[in-house]
Amino acid sequence: MVSGGPAGEVSSEGVAEQLGRVLSSGSFAGSAKLQRLLAFLVHEALAGRQEDLKEYSIALAVCDRDSSFDPKLDTVVRVQARRLRQQLELYYGGEGRFDPVLIELPKGRYIPVFSVRARSPGETAGGPPPGGRWRRRIPWLAAVAMAIGAVWLFLDPPAVFLHGDPAQWVFEGTKLKVLDDRDRICWEKWFQDLKLIDEPDDPRRAIVEDIDGDGRKEVLVSVNRVNPEENRSSLICFDAQGRKRWETFYGSPRTFGGRKFSAAYYGHVMGILRVGGKPLILVLTSHHIWYPSEVALFDAGTGKLVGVYVHPGMVYLAVARDIDGDGVPEILFAALNNPGEGLGHPALGALKLPLPGERATPGGGELAYVLFPLPDVNRATGRYPTPYGLEVTGDGRIEMKYMVEGGGSIFDLDFGFRVLEHHLADSFAAVHERLYRQRILDHRLGSREIEELGVAVRFPSAPDGNSPQVARNWRY
Repeated sequence: MVSGGPAGEVSSEGVAEQLGRVLSSGSFAGSAKLQRLLAFLVHEALAGRQEDLKEYSIALAVCDRDSSFDPKLDTVVRVQARRLRQQLELYYGGEGRFDPVLIELPKGRYIPVFSVRARSPGETAGGPPPGGRWRRRIPWLAAVAMAIGAVWLFLDPPAVFLHGDPAQWVFEGTKLKVLDDRDRICWEKWFQDLKLIDEPDDPRRAIVEDIDGDGRKEVLVSVNRVNPEENRSSLICFDAQGRKRWETFYGSPRTFGGRKFSAAYYGHVMGILRVGGKPLILVLTSHHIWYPSEVALFDAGTGKLVGVYVHPGMVYLAVARDIDGDGVPEILFAALNNPGEGLGHPALGALKLPLPGERATPGGGELAYVLFPLPDVNRATGRYPTPYGLEVTGDGRIEMKYMVEGGGSIFDLDFGFRVLEHHLADSFAAVHERLYRQRILDHRLGSREIEELGVAVRFPSAPDGNSPQVARNWRY
């Protein structure tokens, strides 16, 4: 039962039925914002979270504000609550005048009050006095379903928690579905301007985990927008019920190589690491016109940027491992160093924590940095030497993989970034020979070229991977 007013107690089913009536009424049909607000307040009250209904939490969950919201400067919640209060009064004075349950929002509060409506003599429950037009009574189970559907549709993010704890996620187009460990839907979220740049099950799109160590699972979602110049891409943290806890936006305006870049980035979530007991989110971001890219760390509790490293070219993969044995993880990243025109060179870098601040410039500050050769078959066909694998093995090796024409090039390095082994795809020699016979290449593949394809060159910091000085390190 839910506490009611002087007229008596109201059941949760009765409140849910009434919520469905109100949200589907003509009085609320023209205001999605008020529908969202009412659905959120009622659901939180029914869930026993009345004390959490504060101006700040409502602003984040319903009014699309982020963690920087200040109720002293932004009156959006008070304005919407006043409008909702007025709209409820209009509804109950008109089409809802015979409804059996009252949903009211007292002045100065955000906790709704539910009560059984006192009926006048001769009036029957759910309809007008005899002789008037009877309202068809809806079975309460159907009404509850209608109310849940209304909450699902209008609340952004939805706060409908149908099953167990979130355990997994799946994207269906622009819709995110969060599921429990029995594949039952906990909640869903639609992103109208989501850019579909990844596979639906790409693990870098979202994480379901207790990211901040509070004992409750959160859902982290990387939201890449269709046009990040107009609507910036972001990282959003939802709680287990689908309420937005915080949102942080990717990228910052930067100048690189005499060119100015806006804060229009795409991002991927790589995982959670803990430094000194503090949980941090590791994210890779890249500018929507290719470079520069960022390795960024965000505070898991607030979403605030902790540090960022800027790279001259796309960063594809990153892992956190303690490679120097000091008890603090370093960040290893695999990238393509190609600012400006050219295919560039594959790169492997290591970053010492803490990372520089938001005003970091591209390149510099690396613990270690190496470039790998660009095969002549890639130059001949225009194929980027894109990294596709980065792994730290149990025997103290770093395995780096990148694409070459005809397959892959695989390097095993020690923690000092010295090459231990190198392997080329079996089909590489055949591709090289074919390009030679087609007179695209002017030489056959020889032992010296194969040896040079296994050379990795170390640099004190990230250079320009398209510069002639870099190219001179390899003959072929």
